[in-house]
Amino acid sequence: MLEAAKKPGKAGRGKFFLHSGCCAPQPKHRNRVCANHPPAMLNQSREPREMRREEFHPPGYSLVTVTVTIAAVYTYFLVFAQFGFLHALAAAGGVELFWLRPILGLMAAAGIGGGIFVAKTYTEKNALNLLRAGFIIAGLAAGLTWVARTPPHFVVAAALTGAGLGLATVTLAALLRREIGGTRLGLCIGLGTGVAYAVGNLPVIFAGAHAIQLLVGVVAAGVGLLASQTFEQKAPRQQTSGTDYDRAGVMLWIAVFLVLVGFDSAVFFVIQHQPALQPAWPAGGKLYLNAGVHLVTAVLAGLALDRRWVARTVATGAILLVGASLLFAVGHPGVLAAYLYSAGVSVYSVALVFYPARRGQPGLAALLYAVAGWMGSALGIGLAEKLDGVPVALPLAAGTLIAGLLTARAWRK
Repeated sequence: MLEAAKKPGKAGRGKFFLHSGCCAPQPKHRNRVCANHPPAMLNQSREPREMRREEFHPPGYSLVTVTVTIAAVYTYFLVFAQFGFLHALAAAGGVELFWLRPILGLMAAAGIGGGIFVAKTYTEKNALNLLRAGFIIAGLAAGLTWVARTPPHFVVAAALTGAGLGLATVTLAALLRREIGGTRLGLCIGLGTGVAYAVGNLPVIFAGAHAIQLLVGVVAAGVGLLASQTFEQKAPRQQTSGTDYDRAGVMLWIAVFLVLVGFDSAVFFVIQHQPALQPAWPAGGKLYLNAGVHLVTAVLAGLALDRRWVARTVATGAILLVGASLLFAVGHPGVLAAYLYSAGVSVYSVALVFYPARRGQPGLAALLYAVAGWMGSALGIGLAEKLDGVPVALPLAAGTLIAGLLTARAWRK
């Protein structure tokens, strides 16, 4: 995954000259192409060419609009799908708890189905239409949730929410490199994801009424739709190869992210539902600092990923997450533990977007988000419902699994 830094024009490319017959009639040589490099240099691997293609320099407005679009997608997911929808569901007096699991299960199924639809139908010609359709469906879902009062209303809203997210997240991962290339891919993803987490942690939104969270969902979908109108898809066509993207490498990374998402979902569910742990989570003015932690660590993770430190970035996120969870488990749930936890979540979340985006293949994004994203979250919450707190064994087991998987990945390199 690591690629050596090369400056454009310094290596791996040379000027080619076509022999003409002006000096002497040499028919055997007239059509021969020679390079101003020794013959050994012609036998280079595909890696340098791939690196040169990653050095596409997009215009500044493309970097801005891509970052805004990423922020819009994940603001919608974090603020509306994870909080606003659930709060609206709880606030509806006519919806019993019995409906909660089927409705959320339908949202996940629709999200998986939307991703599969993109994987099956994605082409360069319809990519932007798929992305915009995702934003439109997501906006309709947030609007419908605003007026929903009965279970059938929430069933339809859940299906639309999942489908919109499935379309938007998978399509976005597939087309990012065609929009901005690979050189600043990590920075744009880090900044966009960090802004989404920061917005979600603003006190007026995090602790606000569900109507505010629904409004944020509608606005995020609208902003994403507008920002995506400027996409041009002018970067060179490219798909990163290597051991991280062969069959075994993909399975390893899906397993890593599955453990991270499931572990994160379980611990956060326990924190939010255990009265003894709730005071440890930042509140009031401290949420601003938590928002800053999310933003800064996400940007730093993006910069690290632009240097192709993928495994090191994921390992850092896992260490922060496991360390913070151990503090919660051993009875030291303080604000420091919450900030460490937030930092770990931001770091691995940026990597979760970066890994499929660097490949630029919708099938990979659909598979990763179906297994590690939707299923991992459901498994984590299902596990957490049986827990009275954060047991020490949980972070230790998660840390051991992630370390083992990353070690296996290193052996394959």
